[in-house]
Amino acid sequence: MKNKLLRWGIAVLLFPVLASALNVGIVADRYDETFARERAALVTEVKQLAPIPSKILFPETLQTEGGGDTAQTAAAIERLQKDAKVDVIVLLGSLAGEVALSKGAMQKPTVIPFAEDTALRGIVPAGDGSGIRNVNYVLGHSTFGAALERYREVVPFHKASLLVDARVLTLFPGMAARAAEQAKALGVRLEVLPVAADGSYSVAEGSGAVLLGEMSGLAAAARTALMEGLRREKLPLFSLGSEPGMGSGVLADLFVPDERLRRLRRTALNIVAIAGEGAAERQSVAFEAQSVLRIDMAVARALQISPPFRVLAQARLLHESPTGGEAMDLVSAAETALKQNLYVIAGKLGVREGEAGIDEVRSVLLPQLRAELLYTQRNGDNVYVEGGFYAEKSTDGALKLQQILFSERALARLAVQQSLQKGRRAQQRGLELEVVRQATTAFLQTHVAKTLLDVRRENERLMQANLVMARQRVDAGMTDLSDVYQWESEIAVATQARLRAEADVARAYEQLNRILHRPITDRYALTEVTLEDPALLISDTGLLGRISNAVSFERLNAFYVAEAERISPDLDAIEAQLSAQRRQYRSDRRAYWSPDIALYGEVTHVFDETRTPGAAFSLEDETNWMAGVSLSLPLYEGGGRTARATRTNLGVRRLEADRLERLSALEQRIRGDLHTLRAAYPTIALAQSAAGSARKSYRLVRENYALGNRTLADLLVAQNAALSADFGAVNTRYRFLIDLMQLQYDGGRFDFFMNAEARRDFIARLRHALETPEAYPVKKETHE
Repeated sequence: MKNKLLRWGIAVLLFPVLASALNVGIVADRYDETFARERAALVTEVKQLAPIPSKILFPETLQTEGGGDTAQTAAAIERLQKDAKVDVIVLLGSLAGEVALSKGAMQKPTVIPFAEDTALRGIVPAGDGSGIRNVNYVLGHSTFGAALERYREVVPFHKASLLVDARVLTLFPGMAARAAEQAKALGVRLEVLPVAADGSYSVAEGSGAVLLGEMSGLAAAARTALMEGLRREKLPLFSLGSEPGMGSGVLADLFVPDERLRRLRRTALNIVAIAGEGAAERQSVAFEAQSVLRIDMAVARALQISPPFRVLAQARLLHESPTGGEAMDLVSAAETALKQNLYVIAGKLGVREGEAGIDEVRSVLLPQLRAELLYTQRNGDNVYVEGGFYAEKSTDGALKLQQILFSERALARLAVQQSLQKGRRAQQRGLELEVVRQATTAFLQTHVAKTLLDVRRENERLMQANLVMARQRVDAGMTDLSDVYQWESEIAVATQARLRAEADVARAYEQLNRILHRPITDRYALTEVTLEDPALLISDTGLLGRISNAVSFERLNAFYVAEAERISPDLDAIEAQLSAQRRQYRSDRRAYWSPDIALYGEVTHVFDETRTPGAAFSLEDETNWMAGVSLSLPLYEGGGRTARATRTNLGVRRLEADRLERLSALEQRIRGDLHTLRAAYPTIALAQSAAGSARKSYRLVRENYALGNRTLADLLVAQNAALSADFGAVNTRYRFLIDLMQLQYDGGRFDFFMNAEARRDFIARLRHALETPEAYPVKKETHE
């Protein structure tokens, strides 16, 4: 690294001796959005690095394209080589770079930003440079053999097909044999097959995987056709280049963040060095970067591939959880819980059961009609049978009617059941509020777990980058191997923390799924929740601005307590029980003097009878009826009535005390929730500010560590501080939202279930409470 910096420094010192501007010519594979973006990035990087930016020019008249054709590309390169106005040539296209590498030495300095595994192409660098006169290239981060080893850890295949752009195989005839030889050394039988310009291809029979060489030289339509065909093969696809990328059906690749931009930055550095009289063949070809294995778990699931845990632990996983349908937001989580939660469903069935119980109790007060059919046989030597007074055999039918005209006990039972039913409905509302609170809390906690996992992954990535930097510092002689060992240890610890975070995400999803009564393994996207969400009243900044001092806060307390007392299902349930107990007490008191009055009637008919011959009469086919009114009043029950009245009276007093305690507890919870929110709200901005400052501090310390001005301990402290601050920023925001859900639960209503009219009415009453002291009087302290 010291030698690289020294050479670049000498080039910068020599840069001012240029007598005139240096013109850079560019050859593209084709003019498209990718070329325009990368050309602009290269120009920007050169201008930033060049001591005198105006000395290096990129005239559009000196750029050309090969149209994706080998011969046209070669001709375009040759034209720029012979053009006297061109000083340096940049081959800003993968095919253009392959053509130049196949030709060898160049007449003018030629720079190739995107070169891939030159060893497969039979090109061996000379030291740190290319060793090819007037040629500099920037190598990719990984070799074919190294990539093959890592991909076999994902899927243990023994035969594979390597698909390469047919034009590249033509330019490098020995490439297929070299690739097959490297694969054989690793225990893989490899067939290298061409991909035509239109995207057509073939796969070797019996292949367990398909390796894809760099395909950015193909037209977009050809790449699309290629990937559509390969997806139908149902084989794991592994990418060896930037194209095809993840999301196109590729199972895994080796990823370096901003790789192409960073290679352009290295290219710009080499161009500046060449402009300072440095030889192109002596400029660095190395691209120092730590790649990360990426695995598309959606593709893995589709192919029914399950990579080993040890591989997953070190990889970056895309589409880690299966998702289907629309993303779930906070409101839909609450609505789903109300529809599907089993406790809610059971509670609703309980309410319906109570309604049926009321109907059963009420039925006692309605007419009772009963039919009877009776067959009777008496012994023949019975004196009354022998005398003809009783029939020896008879078949009788009867209809009996009873109607209670008045019964205090029956009326009390009905009133008690109706009151208890109100209590059941209130308890059901309370249950639904509790389930919504659990669902929204689980939703937010799942968000926390996912966000903290992202923080853990980013921290691990930074550790990996710091390890690379430590190795560079060792190569440069700036430190010893202790830094490398320390970072390896820190990476191991960070990986453990990340694995625990992944387990936390799985547990959080499973908890949410249980509450929502979804399959326990379901995974789905969650919509971000912000304080600006219009579903939350907290998004009304005008309301927050009115709560600016202790007086307005106390008014807010008084308002929320009054609202909660008015609609609290817990208080409604205890009030219903109290009403039932009071009615029962009145009934027990009335039992001393209140009789039961009932109307009854009966119609009988004798269908058939057998009497002793010569009997004086027969009732066969006779119909008779009777009707009457009964009045009953127990005179003495051994003290039972007094005991019942005493018991129900004590029950009334117990429930009244219980109600007062629940009222007091509700006020305490509401006030506690508001105190928590008042303290939590400003900490959100503070935590975000702390996280931003910690990240800035970390970047500065890291830059100075790279220069040797700070120690590893300093960098570790800064990184841990940034990690802790990121955790704090995540926790404070979601903790505030969880506390807000608790306030709404205790208050007996959730913002997102209020319709527009109810919201307007609520906000109007809240504003009135904050502006008008007498609207909801604040309880004053008394001193004795």
